[in-house]
Amino acid sequence: MASGGGGGTARTLRPHDLKHTGVALLAAAGVDPSEIARRAGHTSVAFTYDHYGHLFPETDRNAAAKLDAIRAGALDARGAVGS
Repeated sequence: MASGGGGGTARTLRPHDLKHTGVALLAAAGVDPSEIARRAGHTSVAFTYDHYGHLFPETDRNAAAKLDAIRAGALDARGAVGS
């Protein structure tokens, strides 16, 4: 498959490229990283985070927001809303 644009070199699309695209699409859709790791055949979620962690910026934001809510008393320790 040739790259877009003029003057580029032809590049073959590899199965790994499709796998990476699939992981990126699942991450963008908010799929749980453990499910992504399972579907991608990764040995662990840690592998998924090590290689694709940049695709999960919301994970850190969500964790920080939940900690703030716990501190403010809006969530219990399980992350459920309530008192």
